[in-house]
Amino acid sequence: MGYVRDNVLPMVQQSGVCISICPDDGEPDIKFAVELGMMVMLDKPIIVSARPGAKIPAKLRAVADKVVIADIGTAKGRAKFLQALQEFNDGR
Repeated sequence: MGYVRDNVLPMVQQSGVCISICPDDGEPDIKFAVELGMMVMLDKPIIVSARPGAKIPAKLRAVADKVVIADIGTAKGRAKFLQALQEFNDGR
């Protein structure tokens, strides 16, 4: 946990908004879970990005300020994500 405390925590603390990429299969991912927990505990705005068809747990949707469904591996998906990010920023 030293790495998390010394490296990950300061990065999350300095972030204005946190973007999390939801694991495709909905299975627990330790890094994702730790970062998400930090975001929640630090009351950071959370944007969740997920591929079309990904399993997004209801509780994750509940804590997210915005959920973006897009394949960011494609130009169209990146454009959709950037548009959603801009809309999120405009609404703040």
